[in-house]
Amino acid sequence: MEAKTLEPAFTALADAEKSMHELHEGCCSATRAPCIAELGDTLEETRDSLERLPSDLSIGDVIITTIEDVGGQLGRLQVGCCTPKRMPLYAQLLEDLTKVERTVKRALKQNLHQ
Repeated sequence: MEAKTLEPAFTALADAEKSMHELHEGCCSATRAPCIAELGDTLEETRDSLERLPSDLSIGDVIITTIEDVGGQLGRLQVGCCTPKRMPLYAQLLEDLTKVERTVKRALKQNLHQ
């Protein structure tokens, strides 16, 4: 697998990280802030896994599972969000995570057919 095949995933992940930082900076709830920070750590781990994916295809399933878990965590945070102003950030994060997942799945599928 060529690393450039994953470029859209890296771009979407960078965008997701930006949105996550905006959420974290604007969070007014002390109980929610650690959860958002934990998501940041998970996104960083996802980036590390994406970097390894071209040489280790077995990590593809781990990336997909992690992205799905992050999506669930974001959904729980969004439901409890205290302000509608942050809803676009949640929507953008979920959209970016979906791009990462689709790119990884597409790359894995292409690799199987080569």
